[in-house]
Amino acid sequence: MSLLKYVAFAELGWAIDLSEHGIEYDGEIGAYYGPVTVADTYPACVIFFTWARNIHKDAELISPHHLRNTLNLRDGDMVEFRLIKCDL
Repeated sequence: MSLLKYVAFAELGWAIDLSEHGIEYDGEIGAYYGPVTVADTYPACVIFFTWARNIHKDAELISPHHLRNTLNLRDGDMVEFRLIKCDL
């Protein structure tokens, strides 16, 4: 994950009780994030939360493009993306 940045939610003043959401986790609460390209075309940001069980499957994508419509996606669909090396 060397191409990704990290933020601890506590540093931002955010507190979250994951057990209220049915998530068992006792590590530092935070996220890894970085710029990506989806389908070799669409710019986006990927976020991996520290409590994700499998970072290869549990990623969130944020994009200025409506990827659901553009790529005809539904919840749980697999999407390939490429990490971009740059300074955030």
